[in-house]
Amino acid sequence: MRPFILIAVIVYTIGLLVGFQIDPVLAQRVDTGSFTVWDIARNNLASVFVNIAGGLSLGVISVLNTAYNGLILGYAVSIVLEHTSSTDFVRHFLPHSIEIVAIILSCALGLYIARFIWRTLLKSQDTKFQKRTFIACLALSVIIVLVAAFLEVNVSMR
Repeated sequence: MRPFILIAVIVYTIGLLVGFQIDPVLAQRVDTGSFTVWDIARNNLASVFVNIAGGLSLGVISVLNTAYNGLILGYAVSIVLEHTSSTDFVRHFLPHSIEIVAIILSCALGLYIARFIWRTLLKSQDTKFQKRTFIACLALSVIIVLVAAFLEVNVSMR
C-alpha cells in the first residue's frame, strides 16, 4: 500500500496548494449553517467510497476526487488564515487534519483496486488481492471519518 499512499499524498498536496491559490472572488458562497455529526460523516463517507469505487475507473476518479478534496481544504485554509488567529485556525481545522488521512487512505485503496484490475483483467497476470489489508484500511478510513465528524461538530463548530 505504501506506493499508493505516497501517490495519494502527492495528489492531495497538489490539490491543497492549488486551492490555497484560488482567488476568493472566484469561489461560490458556502453554506456555513449548522450540521450534525451524521451530515458531516455522510459527506466524508461518500468521498471515501467514491475514492474506493474510483478504482474501477483505473484510479482516475480516485485521483480527481482526492485532488478536489485537497483543493477545497486549501481554499478554506487560505480564507481562515486571512481572517482569524492561529489559535482559531488550529481549533477549526484539527478535525480536518484527521479526515485527510481517511481521504488519502481511501484514494490509495482506489489505486490499489485500479492496479489489481489492470494486472488481472487487462494484462492477464495472476495477482493476489490482499483482502485483509484492504478491509483493515477500509475500516480504518470509516472509523477516522466518524471520529473526525464528531470532532468537527463538537470542536470546530463551537
